[in-house]
Amino acid sequence: MTRPLTAAQRRIVDAADPGTGRLRGTPAQLAALVKRGLAFRHPRPPHDHFLTPAGHRAREAEAAPEPVTAPAATSVFAARVGGEHPAPESGPARLREVRGAWQGMLELRRMTNPDGATDRPCGWERSHLVQAAALALEAAGHRPAASTPAAMGRFNAQVVNWTQMHDCYGDVDRVPALLERVELEDNAAAWEELGYRLVLEHDLVFPAGFAALPRLVRLAARSARARGLAGAVLRRAAGHHGCDDLLADCADTISEFRKLLDRHLQSRPVDYLATFLDSLAAKEEYHWSAVLGDFADDFYHLACPHCAVEVTIAIGDHGRYSAIRDWHLGDVDRRCLRPASSEELPDIGRWMHETLERVHRPHRRALTRDRG
Repeated sequence: MTRPLTAAQRRIVDAADPGTGRLRGTPAQLAALVKRGLAFRHPRPPHDHFLTPAGHRAREAEAAPEPVTAPAATSVFAARVGGEHPAPESGPARLREVRGAWQGMLELRRMTNPDGATDRPCGWERSHLVQAAALALEAAGHRPAASTPAAMGRFNAQVVNWTQMHDCYGDVDRVPALLERVELEDNAAAWEELGYRLVLEHDLVFPAGFAALPRLVRLAARSARARGLAGAVLRRAAGHHGCDDLLADCADTISEFRKLLDRHLQSRPVDYLATFLDSLAAKEEYHWSAVLGDFADDFYHLACPHCAVEVTIAIGDHGRYSAIRDWHLGDVDRRCLRPASSEELPDIGRWMHETLERVHRPHRRALTRDRG
């Protein structure tokens, strides 16, 4: 059984700061509270004393508490990410815990960030993203919801655990740091490094590529580099990357990116072809995104749909025709290509035709008016 507080100790505990739990008293009185597990001495100057959770409970009790379990140092603050069963209670005690944990997080940022900044995440937050995000939200007054498993899945899909997202070089820390840099400024060197860390040899994509996709798409509206790199990641999504779950989590991001690319195409940009190929990849038409060339000097080899004979289709400045290509005789039975009706095209063919028509139609009208 723990002795009840003395009258002097009761006055000190009751007079503690309601927000921080800071105590005022003589050194002997404060030391006695520390010995009983009701207070602790801060290790940094000026070494003020603060109530422990047990001290807060003692202050809130209407009468002197029954034996107070000491010490309360074994109580560990836990961020609430939502969906806890049973749902935890919220009250003044929890608000104090959250406030104290958030102040501790800001202090950790100040001590660990090279410039002492408190407005940027520290290393612990980057390695515990779910808990850090939950703490920040609760400290801002957003109560965690008793969410369904589906809602929790959507939340976790938005929070990336970068410790599991290796890039092309097997590193897990460079990509998030580079993303932070390009979000602050359009740094050419950072974009270049991001490019070869997210897509290896213009061919293979790794977990960090899909993890970075949402942030790249958010930047894509104002950054051509972000738009191009997001497209490069998507165009390799059909490869053997083992990240199907990460790709599925990006469904909403990809839908947003597809709309952004469509708006960009309307402006007839200089990177029209690359944007068009990225749009195909965003529609999961990875084959067409990979095989279409620049239509300046392209040859496509396929079987005739009527007789199965292998023919070569040429599309470029030198002509648009089909032929049977012979090693010795060259192009045999050469025939000019004729336009097909859009109604006869398959779904993706119709989409490509309609997209090009929608983009080029205003330009043709402008040319007609100029000639008139």
